[in-house]
This record gives sequence, structure tokens and C-alpha cells, in this order.
Amino acid sequence: MLGTLRSDSKLETPDQTREETGGTSVNKDVCSPMRSPSLFCVCIGTGVQVFGMVLGTLILAGLGFLTPLIRGRLVTTMFLLWVFAGLFAGYTSIWLHKAIQGSAASWTIISLRTAVAIPAAVFVIFSAQSTLLGLEKSPAAIPVWTMVKLFIFGSATLIPPVILGGYIGFKKTEPEKPPNPTSELPRVMPGQPLFKHPVLVALVGGIFPYVAVEAEVFNFLSSILHHQFYSSYGFLLLAFFFLAITCSLTTILICYNRLSNDNRSWWWRAFLPAGSSTIIFILFAIYFVLVKLQVTKPVSVALCLGYILIAASAYFLLTGTVGFLACFWFSRLINSTFKTD
Repeated sequence: MLGTLRSDSKLETPDQTREETGGTSVNKDVCSPMRSPSLFCVCIGTGVQVFGMVLGTLILAGLGFLTPLIRGRLVTTMFLLWVFAGLFAGYTSIWLHKAIQGSAASWTIISLRTAVAIPAAVFVIFSAQSTLLGLEKSPAAIPVWTMVKLFIFGSATLIPPVILGGYIGFKKTEPEKPPNPTSELPRVMPGQPLFKHPVLVALVGGIFPYVAVEAEVFNFLSSILHHQFYSSYGFLLLAFFFLAITCSLTTILICYNRLSNDNRSWWWRAFLPAGSSTIIFILFAIYFVLVKLQVTKPVSVALCLGYILIAASAYFLLTGTVGFLACFWFSRLINSTFKTD
């Protein structure tokens, strides 16, 4: 596609360029404003943190440094990698906010939201699970005071790296500038056919990333929910790379199609297609718990659904972030291909 765009940009007349290629007609609006920029930056920053933790864990496990035979090492490593990845999460969220808004005056609030997004959700789910276990008089229930101590320890450990990364992004980075001047007047968006509806496109686009990891998802759920050790980290790392590539290519194709039709509203649309594969992940996980495992007790179902929801949240942010960053890079290449007077 980039080769085609470069050859199209060498056409002699603007009318001929507009007629033969659609990408050139939106080169001035490729980085137009978006809705809810703060929320979007928090999602991308958290997705970068999830990506760093997962990639680091899989590399260490694939090299043999992590083994399921030593209990606690895997969880400890994931926690330390999550803390370290907080630096990149805070930096990315503030850098992206500068790219969208041109400034990041409220960088402390954005960094704080990035730091507590996933930990707060995990804390709420674990608290609800512990309450259900307590009502069932189960010894696995976590005491309230222990939950409070975990919350205090987690806050003191997880928040500072993200704040530091946000501060570095606020002080050291300049706002992202488009290579070509942006249009002062908003472009009128043309009508789109029904089969190009954003919801339908997002749902269809989510099929391909999930297909790339469906086999490993089945093996992983089979091992974990059957209380068995999962040790195929090499195959899981390979599937992770396939997932990242598939998310990137799928989102780039969808974004290019939108830009070719003079539709510049692509920020959230670049995040949602790859992230929508989470819907298939949740449906398959629920099917696996209810049909394959035949879990019928309400408390057991609630516990499994809680863990599935945590995994689905991380999966959604990871795939959506990979798709958006690939699309952002591609849109910059599209914009830099053409020159405007």
C-alpha cells in the first residue's frame, strides 16, 4: 500500500491524484481531533503496560527462567514487570495526549488514571470473589484487613512508576506535529454504506486476531481451569507475535479504507477492531466453563467469570493498543508521503 501511495503521489495534476487514489484526499485531516482524548490516552497507556508485562513474562518463560514447578515465581515476575512497565505506560499516555491535544496540562490526572485503571478493576473483582467465598464459609476467603493491606501496598508500589513516566513525558517530549499543515475547516464526512458501519466493521475485524491464537487460548484455559501446569511458553510466545502482527495488519487495512473514503474519524476505530476480538474470547471462555467443565455451582461460576473478566480486560487493552499504534505509525507514513503547498 505504501508503494502504491508513493507512486500515486507522483501524478502530475491534483485532479488526477484525487481520482486515482483516495488516500491523498485526506492527507490534511489524517490527525484530526477525537472524542474523549483523556480516556483514550489512559486506554493506550494501560495497553502498553499490559503489552510490556506479557512480552517480558513470555520471553523469560520461553528462555527457561520461569517454571511452574516453583510456585510464586511467575506471579512475582509478572508483578515486577508490571511495575517496571508503568514507566512506559505513563510516558505513552502523556505523549499521546500531547499528540492529540497539543499539550498535557492535566498530566498528573491522566497518569494517575493510567496507574489505577487495571489494579482498581482487579481489586474490585477480587473483593467480590472474596465476599462470595466468605458467604459460603470457604477457607479461601481473603480477610478484609488483608485486602486493605494489599490495596495500600499496591497503591504505594504501582502508582509512582506511572507518575514518573508521565512526568518524563510531560517534560521531555514535544507535541506530535503532522508533517503537513492541518486544515482549519473541518471536512464534511460523506455518507457510508451499511456494510461499512463502524460496529459491523469492528466485529468483523475482531475475528482475525482471535483466530491467530484460538488454539493456544484453548490449551491455556484447559490447563489453568483443570488445575494443571501450563509449560508451552514457547508456543505461547509465538502465538503472541502472530496476534500482534494480525492486529496490526487488520487495523491498518480498516484504517486505510476509512481514510480512502474521506473519513477521518479513525482514532477509536483503530482501537476497537482488534479489541473487539475480546467478545469472541469471552464467549468461548464462558462456553468452556459451562459446557466443557460443566461448572454449575453459582459461586464457582462467579469465580471463573471473575478471572475471565480480568483476562478479557487485559486482552482488550493489549490488542486494541497494538492495533492503534500500528495504525498511528501507518497514518504518519501516509501523511509524509504527500507534500502540500
